[in-house]
This record gives sequence, C-alpha cells and structure tokens, in this order.
Amino acid sequence: MNRWSSQLFQKEARRLGRSEDVIDNCLNAAALIQLKNSQITPIFSLRHLSYMAKADYGFLRAIVSRDDRIDSYRTFQIRKRKRRKNDKERYRNINVPSHDLKKTQQWINKHILSHVSPHQCSMAFHKDSSIIEAVNAHVGAKWVIKVDLKNFFESINEISVYRVFRGLGFNALLSFELARICTKKRAMLPSRSKKWISTGRRETISAYAQLLQGFLPQGAPTSPMLSNLASLRLDQEIHKFCAQEGFIYTRYADDIVLSIHRDVKKNECSNIINKLYRVMASNGLSPNKTKTIVLHPGARKVILGLMLTEKGVMLTKEFKSRLRQHLFFLNSENVGPVEHAQHKGFVSIIGLRNHIIGLLSFAKAVDKNFASKCQADFDRIVWPI
Repeated sequence: MNRWSSQLFQKEARRLGRSEDVIDNCLNAAALIQLKNSQITPIFSLRHLSYMAKADYGFLRAIVSRDDRIDSYRTFQIRKRKRRKNDKERYRNINVPSHDLKKTQQWINKHILSHVSPHQCSMAFHKDSSIIEAVNAHVGAKWVIKVDLKNFFESINEISVYRVFRGLGFNALLSFELARICTKKRAMLPSRSKKWISTGRRETISAYAQLLQGFLPQGAPTSPMLSNLASLRLDQEIHKFCAQEGFIYTRYADDIVLSIHRDVKKNECSNIINKLYRVMASNGLSPNKTKTIVLHPGARKVILGLMLTEKGVMLTKEFKSRLRQHLFFLNSENVGPVEHAQHKGFVSIIGLRNHIIGLLSFAKAVDKNFASKCQADFDRIVWPI
C-alpha cells in the first residue's frame, strides 16, 4: 500500500480542476491527521470515504442516519463454552455487517485503525499482539487475579468511538460519521445510564439525530481495534495503580489479569480488586463478578486457556484432551466428520474444520511437538467437502 502524499494529492486535485481553497482546506485537514500518525490515510468527508472504500455514498449516508429501511446487520447467537458441566447455556450475540458496510469497515480498519498502537498492556487485536506474550507477562507470579469485563464490546458507546477518531485528527463531522458507520443502532435503553442517551449537540444535520447512541457490534471488522483504542484511558488508569502496588497488568480483549511476584495478604488482593472495579465503573464498564478469581501461591494457574508455570506456559491437559478427542472421532469409521459436527453442535462441517484448524494453530504456538502429532492426525481426516 502506497503512503498518502500531499504533493500527489495537490497535483491530482489541480488536474481535476478543484479550487485552491478546497485544496488548501484538504491539505490542512490532512496535516492534522498526519501529525497524529503519518501512516494513516487522510479522508476529508463521507463522500471521500465512499470513493476510497468504493461504497455507495447514499448507502453510507443512510447508515449514518440510522435509516431503519437499511438492513445493515445480520444477528445470530453462538453458544459459549461452559466453565462447569452443570452451568446454564450461555450465548454470545454476533452482528455480521452487510456486504457494503463490511467493505467500508474493512477499509477503515486497514487504512486507519491498523496503524494505531493501543496501550502497551492491551494484548489482543493488533499486529504485535500475542496470547503467548499476554500470559508470559505473568510467568513466575505468586498471586494472580483474573477479572472478566461484562459485555465488553456492547458496553462501548458511540461517543467513545467518536473520541477515538477525533483523537486521530479527523474533523468533528467526519468523526461522528465514522463512529456511526462503526457502531450499531441500539433498539432500547439497556440501563438508566446517561452514557447511552445522545445530547443532540453534535447532530447539526437533522437526519443524523437519534435519541440513543449506538454500540460496538461484535462481528464488525472495526470493533476489535476500536475496543482497544476506546479503552485507552481504562488501560492507563489500571496500569498506573498496578505499577504503584507492584502488580503486573494485562488485558486480552475482555480478560483482565493482574499478578504479583511477592507474597501478599488476601485483603491486599481484595483492595486491588475493589480499585479495579472503581476504575471500570468510571470508564462505563462493569465486571462479571462471578468470573473474578484469585489464585494463591501453589494453586493451578490457567490464564487465557494456558497453564502458567514458574518457567513458562504450557497447554492445559483439558485442551490436549479436547483436541485429541476431536481428531479421534473425526478419523473414526463409526463417527466421522458429519456425525461429529452434528454431535458437537456445529452448523456446518466447514465450521468444524475451521475450529480444529484454529485449535492446531493455538497448539503450534505453545507446544510444537504435540501440535506436530495432532497435525498428522488432522491430515488423515477424510472431509466430505
């Protein structure tokens, strides 16, 4: 991808007969963006975005206006894995954008968001991220605290996304339009929180006026990186108080882990957790308290699905057993891919195959010997596709 050039832009704009005032305004706007990050491709208006992303301008205008006639997302649920055998079934909402909206979001992600670095403690969704690195940060810890952010994506509102784009140097109107393109309309007020009610001060275009702010939809290409960038203040505040207390902090999407290498008392961990909850609340987020876990010295420490030891990280016995079981039944003459996919609740055989490929990829990053044996079993599977 070629970097944006003000000189080439100026030359092409003059060739197309644009006025010097328009060219100067664009160059000034680009300078503000490039000052923040020279890798970002400047855009100046919604129409400019439609041209760059090869999307219909009228369609994007309807998306920004929250036009109910536009079916912009397909929503479905996927079952979450149970933590315990007797746990109730839990589901996650996935919102898949329509083709044209997805294409625009992919352009935004590739040409803008992918060039922005999140906080150093944010370990997911960016080019330098690694689940191994996230767990390695806690190697040798005596105490570990695990906290889960409740409804992480859905808790990030439209104004938070707007502030991300404003912080990158885009003008107010375009930042608002980008925020609308990257968020999903909310059908009803989720709580009494004022964070979801629009003030109307920025909607100077009457067609853009909406009572409720949108949220980050899980399933949109822009949501992962925007969730990181919108959580910058959260990461900064948690990192600051953890450093003061001698704790290490990492966040992998909605999974927060704090650890410490020295001996502490339980009440010290409780105080840290309470501080963490207060910081979450001040940032409009809340914990899933049923998932908050304190692991004491000597306890089995599993972080992000990996076993934490004094020397490094390992695959858990449960993970290895699950992968071996998949491969056994997929190679079994009495079961095979079709029956196994149905038994495990997969919508399609391709979905099951992609799931196994993902497990193999995860295993390779941690235990190459184990992964190599599993890969050989995977290669023997006869897929009916």
